[in-house]
Amino acid sequence: MTDRPYISVILPVYNGEDYLERSIRSILEQDFQDFEFLIINDGSLDKTKEMIKSFDNSRIKYIENSKNQGIVRSLNRGLYLSKGKYIARMDSDDYSYSSRLSTQFALFEDQPEIDILSSCIFIKELGEMGNRLTDAQISALLMFCNPLFHPTVMMKAESLKKCKLYYDEKAKHCEDYKLWIDAKISGLKISRCSNVLLEYNFGPGRISYTKSSQQRNNTLIIAYKYACLHFPEFLHNKKHLFYKLLTGHRETDMDIADLEAFGMQWILENRVLNIFDPLLLSGCINSFLNFSTVKENSTAMRFQN
Repeated sequence: MTDRPYISVILPVYNGEDYLERSIRSILEQDFQDFEFLIINDGSLDKTKEMIKSFDNSRIKYIENSKNQGIVRSLNRGLYLSKGKYIARMDSDDYSYSSRLSTQFALFEDQPEIDILSSCIFIKELGEMGNRLTDAQISALLMFCNPLFHPTVMMKAESLKKCKLYYDEKAKHCEDYKLWIDAKISGLKISRCSNVLLEYNFGPGRISYTKSSQQRNNTLIIAYKYACLHFPEFLHNKKHLFYKLLTGHRETDMDIADLEAFGMQWILENRVLNIFDPLLLSGCINSFLNFSTVKENSTAMRFQN
């Protein structure tokens, strides 16, 4: 490893002894070896520290918070201390396939216009999830959900520093979603490759489970603000309809009729303003208008942290 590695892998952990060893090994056994591995122990009370210290590997940079600071401060500390050209995220209960870093590194080198790159994932209970997404598709999807799987993300360090981007503590339990939106507002390019590069542990300890209600509420607030940047006049005073569309909450036939009218008006507004590809936006809106798919899309909003 050189003084400045190509990749900095950032893994924050709090009381993660159950899956941590497997997660760490998945990074150390990568077929791409020019990386540093920043593991931030966020005041764990279990055997997390002992488990990390049991690895004798020069790539591991052990960082310990004197007390629990939360994932956002830990992530930002990792960003500040990282030295790599690229910054890769990793969670303490996930498993990166051995070709993850090499695949993402090659994609960045081949497509230098990309600033943030995600991949598809495998979930034991659900199978493979995701497909390739372009920057234009992600720009539109961010109005409705979080289209990136956070622990698969790799980011260009120079782009983050240039735009002064970091994880926002105010975006509690959806700090990654807020970062992608801040990146798009700053003009950065985001992509999701079709490769399945990580096994995602969608278990009961995940914030998507333990803080799902607060995460959903904060995600809706952020999504509405982002959508209003593109359609300020149309979405003015329509927050209630926007929320109902994304959550699938409808109590009467009148609610359904109102949402269908809202969706159609939004599609027409986009055609007039030509902000997003008409087929892409109409597809997003129609998927949420279809009650049978609303819950699936709402669940997708929770694939964070």
